[in-house]
Amino acid sequence: MDALATLLSDWTSLVRVLNEEGRARPDDETRASTWRRIGEARRDMLDDVAGAIESYERALELEPESTFTIDCLVALYEQKNEASRLVDLYRRRVDLCGEDDADLKFQLLVEAATRYENDSVRVGARP
Repeated sequence: MDALATLLSDWTSLVRVLNEEGRARPDDETRASTWRRIGEARRDMLDDVAGAIESYERALELEPESTFTIDCLVALYEQKNEASRLVDLYRRRVDLCGEDDADLKFQLLVEAATRYENDSVRVGARP
């Protein structure tokens, strides 16, 4: 059914079908993959940032060490400029970096510090 919805470019139906499929999947890895597909459809085809975030967050609950899911969430939260969630996601992504990821780790730490600092200044500037 999802192939037909994709063929017809019926993205709303695809999301509905995948949602039903995801509930029927027995293992967390397959359900997480389904939630990522829903997130991609919502983000790329339906321009539904909030729905995409919800889907990727569900995938992350099932697979907390998925760097792909974290990277997708970072990109979505950057669009919304949600500093507190971004700092947490950057930290989690840094924790998952390997020994060969020094440049990426540095970039993520700088981004986290910048977001944290900017959010602190904005919150502190309130009357």
